Amino acid sequence: MKNKLLIMITVVLLIDSNSWAKEKKEEIDYPSFYSTITIGAIEGFSFSLGKYLTDDLAVAVKWSLFGLKGSGFGPNAAWGIGFGVNYFFKKLLIFQYISADYIIINNDGFEGYGLEATIGNCTNRERGFGFIYEFGIGYSDTIAEFTVPQYQRLILLGPIIKIGLNYNL
Repeated sequence: MKNKLLIMITVVLLIDSNSWAKEKKEEIDYPSFYSTITIGAIEGFSFSLGKYLTDDLAVAVKWSLFGLKGSGFGPNAAWGIGFGVNYFFKKLLIFQYISADYIIINNDGFEGYGLEATIGNCTNRERGFGFIYEFGIGYSDTIAEFTVPQYQRLILLGPIIKIGLNYNL
């Protein structure tokens, strides 16, 4: 009889702890993955796929049209692939996260890298679409193979302003 009572109490406690965990999970139901499309200055276009590691940390891979010189548009930009890290914090004025990205540029006759550091906001951290904006600084350092003189170093440092859409899966 004593063993049956202990087993019943254990089962009740296990069921109760499971239901509490489910309720807690429903309260904080952040998505696991996201995708982002942005347009802007210095980084003319980007498409990112990312994963939320925790509620306040996310990593992403991105495909980007990054500026190389001048305005960073048209022939002054090249495509690259890279990765980024976002850290979310309590909303500060109109900002919600900081981001750091590294882009490897190796096409269109250019070889080098791009860096960006931004602060931004995403209007929706739950499942579905949200609007995104970012402000920051961008830097690129590349070698241009097909310029006159050939193998000319191109360096660009300037402000980044981006707007776009975010979709949380």
